[in-house]
Amino acid sequence: SDPVARMLRNLGIMDKFARLKAGEDMETLLAELAEEKAAAEKRMAEQKAALEKEAAEAGEEKPAEEGEEVELAEAAEAFAELTIEEEGDHEGVD
Repeated sequence: SDPVARMLRNLGIMDKFARLKAGEDMETLLAELAEEKAAAEKRMAEQKAALEKEAAEAGEEKPAEEGEEVELAEAAEAFAELTIEEEGDHEGVD
């Protein structure tokens, strides 16, 4: 769908997929994704801590939104699925 394609483009997944198709090592691309995911998780944890601190100072218990998913993790999973599909499309083709 268009929203999914837009998300994959915005996160750089389509670029990584193009690099994979051009012959770049999958392990290198997956390592990049792992680093990006770790950075995103760190930012989210810092933001959550800041919101919890702000809420505590305001006398509230917790921020309303908790447990937001990391889009980057979803994108990495989509990349892996694209990779698997691409490999399946080329099985038996030399």
